[in-house]
Amino acid sequence: GRIFGYSSVRGDNPTGSSRPTITGGANTFLLTARWDIFNVDVTGTAATVFSGGTGGLLYNCKFTNTSTTAARTSVGPSTSLIINCEAVSYRGYACTIGSASNAIFGCYFHDSDYSLRFTAADSTSLNLVNTIISDNVSGAISMSGAVTGRITYSNCTLYGASTPRGVGIGCVTGTGALALSNNIIYGFVSGVSLADAQNFSLSVNNNFYNNTTDRTNWNT
Repeated sequence: GRIFGYSSVRGDNPTGSSRPTITGGANTFLLTARWDIFNVDVTGTAATVFSGGTGGLLYNCKFTNTSTTAARTSVGPSTSLIINCEAVSYRGYACTIGSASNAIFGCYFHDSDYSLRFTAADSTSLNLVNTIISDNVSGAISMSGAVTGRITYSNCTLYGASTPRGVGIGCVTGTGALALSNNIIYGFVSGVSLADAQNFSLSVNNNFYNNTTDRTNWNT
């Protein structure tokens, strides 16, 4: 199925505040497999504001979790393609990746505790491309599970603060293949922090700047 948001005329492809708003309150906006969502603004306070289904597409949408309760998620995709979307969770995670394969292009995740979080022990894969992650409290990306799939971050900007704050990319022991290319990692206490040395990871042409420590267990 498909959901298209419009401002005044069907097909006008609204952006920003002109997109129609779906206010879920304490309820999760939950979709089954193969739903495509275009041009909507989804807000709420649930543990997860929006939960996508397998094979879905999210395009030009914004997701906001306004709860003051810690560790809540704004958008939780499942084997989805996410393009040109924005997400923020006031006290939790802008986007949480579970046991699935996802691709995220041209998005803006910001002003959360962490913008991107992997849950525990996921056999998952992710391509994160041309995305800005900025102004978070604890860090940009938390790989809190021993992710065993292929994770690729390319052409992204991870911004902490002008006075270094938090962790750019944090990985626990046992995290699988991680590839970083053409990224800017700026303003973190720890730019990339791996719990143990990764013999099967790749780092090409990344710019580390204004971090207290650029890399831990990560070669140049």
